[in-house]
Amino acid sequence: MEDEVQVGLTVVKSRIKSPGGIARVNSEILPHLELEKGDSAKVFTDEKAIIVMLSADTLMGKEQISLRPPDMERLGVQEGDIVYIRAHESIGSVLGEWK
Repeated sequence: MEDEVQVGLTVVKSRIKSPGGIARVNSEILPHLELEKGDSAKVFTDEKAIIVMLSADTLMGKEQISLRPPDMERLGVQEGDIVYIRAHESIGSVLGEWK
């Protein structure tokens, strides 16, 4: 992706203990990332990355991301750590550019 925009956010542990795959952020950061609620995003550290679906509202702090415990474990992060988020291009959208 050209000029990928990413944002660093502080991890907040979600109280929801489901299998994961969903991250919650403040809705005001979505336009900066060219994302909308329900889009897929890459959440990553220097060593690991996961793909999540975004949930967004104004109740989250603007510099926070709520991750479920299984996703925190997959990334190897704790509450208070910094992770980065950016748009995730699906393989289908990338292959579509080749046609």
